[in-house]
Amino acid sequence: MRGDYSELLEHGAIGRSAEVWPGHREQLIRLPGGDEAATRVVTVCLVGPELADPIATTIILPGTHVVAEVQWGVGPAVATAEVDFVRGAQFTVCASGLHVSARVDGPTDVPAPRYRVGAFAGYGAASSSSPRRTLYTSTEAAAGGAFQASIDLPPFAAYLRALRGPARRVPMAISFIDRALEELARIEVTADVEPPLVPVPNGAAQVTIATPEPAPCVCCFELAL
Repeated sequence: MRGDYSELLEHGAIGRSAEVWPGHREQLIRLPGGDEAATRVVTVCLVGPELADPIATTIILPGTHVVAEVQWGVGPAVATAEVDFVRGAQFTVCASGLHVSARVDGPTDVPAPRYRVGAFAGYGAASSSSPRRTLYTSTEAAAGGAFQASIDLPPFAAYLRALRGPARRVPMAISFIDRALEELARIEVTADVEPPLVPVPNGAAQVTIATPEPAPCVCCFELAL
């Protein structure tokens, strides 16, 4: 595999599959960057994850998640995003260079299963599956007797749905904070209402979630890709 645009032109697509596990990163697509004349519209498809050996795998550790690291750009301008594999994802970028790697977020100090994932790219635009990036946290004791958690917004975050952890229906306040630590917007969600899909305001750098008691939270961001 030459791993450049000449191969993409010759075969119409490029990609590979590989096994990944916590603490290990595997490159799936490598298209070295070129100048503006090499810019193309490219659709990327993420495949998997599947357990590499489901028969031998007896334990799947909580907090283990498979993530794609995507880097693309034109000339010296480069963008980077992290995308959930979920059960497959697809998105389109305009670039003269593209790199896609896979990693597993999770404990590295205990035996963990291996996952098989794949990625391929081809010329042209295709429908997007609204790629997402999911971050997990828990609210902890803060000043004034409240419990809160703060998360830096991932690159290209456009919308947020802050989900409660299992069996924990507690009220929550979702605040978007700018780089000067000023609150830009705040949404109050009562315990009997499902958190809405909220647009990320321009200028936001962090999201803060506050609850009246400690609670796990799942922040699911839709990405503008």
